[in-house]
Amino acid sequence: MRSMSRGVALLILGGAGYLSGCSANSSPPTAPVLASRGATAVPTASPAPTPTPTPGGTASATPRPTTSPVPTASPAPTASPVPTPSPSPTVSIALNTWIFIGDSKTDCNDGSTTGIGVNLGTSRDLVIYFEGGGACWNALTCETLQTATSGPFGSAQLASTVSSFGGSIFDRTLSGSPFASASFVYVPYCTGDEHGGNNTATYASGSGNVQYHHAGRANFAEDLTRLATMFAVPTKVIVIGSSTGGYGALFNYDSIRKTWPTTTSYLIDDSGSPLEANVTPQSQWALQFSNWNIGALLDPICSCQTAWSPALAAMAAKYPNDRMSLLSYEQDSVLPSYYGITETQFTTALGALVTDVIAPTSNVKYYFVPGSGHVLLFNPASYDQGVNLVTWLAQQVDNTAGWTSQHP
Repeated sequence: MRSMSRGVALLILGGAGYLSGCSANSSPPTAPVLASRGATAVPTASPAPTPTPTPGGTASATPRPTTSPVPTASPAPTASPVPTPSPSPTVSIALNTWIFIGDSKTDCNDGSTTGIGVNLGTSRDLVIYFEGGGACWNALTCETLQTATSGPFGSAQLASTVSSFGGSIFDRTLSGSPFASASFVYVPYCTGDEHGGNNTATYASGSGNVQYHHAGRANFAEDLTRLATMFAVPTKVIVIGSSTGGYGALFNYDSIRKTWPTTTSYLIDDSGSPLEANVTPQSQWALQFSNWNIGALLDPICSCQTAWSPALAAMAAKYPNDRMSLLSYEQDSVLPSYYGITETQFTTALGALVTDVIAPTSNVKYYFVPGSGHVLLFNPASYDQGVNLVTWLAQQVDNTAGWTSQHP
């Protein structure tokens, strides 16, 4: 994969109307053609990757970036201009077939290259899904405890992931699913930074110093350039993330909206609850901002140096016509370790998030289920709080009147 050229183009040479190169009114073919170098077909299966526990811990380490200095405060972005992609050899794939698109300009934590998974549907709806998998921000969490999913992530890892998609939102046979005909984009997670970083830090380990690529935001910037070419005019863009990916969906929502500014868009955050300040030690937040360089992404959006909740408030205010949702167990079994609190304290903090951030909006709703657990979208039909979760999600993305929050 390292031999591939950077800035790989994904051009549709004969696809559906919203795919580049065709009229907006044409119908999807049975075998679209992707022009892409590094595209690898993945056996179709129908879900759920087991979520990796989200970390706790606050020990610090001094990072050393390999490209630009790590700032002590929220930095300005310094990314280089993205080169204009050039056409590549074509790869023909069938509808409803997972394919891995590798790109040598994207990195996992270990420096291995990664990419995205794509599964084309029959409608012009587009689902962009951010994978979860923990987080880390210093030598203790990244190297000693290894509290975040590591690379590599390529075609083999995608094949393993999609093999358990039955019954999930990716299952086109799921009864009542509003996503059954959509095209899916699976954004893998192997950077430890909640899909928000753009920095290479140096952490001490038992074998010596290790370079850790917190490249989640940099990776998705490349992905988004590619997707904008591939999906020119979607009817709907539905941005979803589970666990850590829920934060990634929230953090990158503004960039996605700017890519398709006239398209109806939605946000679904599954168990990535952006709790308010004073819940977790601020030393942890400072390390995340410094070692991930996440301020380059968030500072123009929100004052998030002490909590993620302002990001949700900012997106709700900026896009008041976009329906947004938060899904969660009342006592999440994973996030408390990330925030450094108990499950009971998490329940209290979740209630405060509803009161202070969600309730004042008209476009953000929540779906909470009782008990202890983590993530809901890999078996949504099993949840019913007066309204089945599958039906509730359909109400959200179909703009059904009377869509309201559901909780025990």
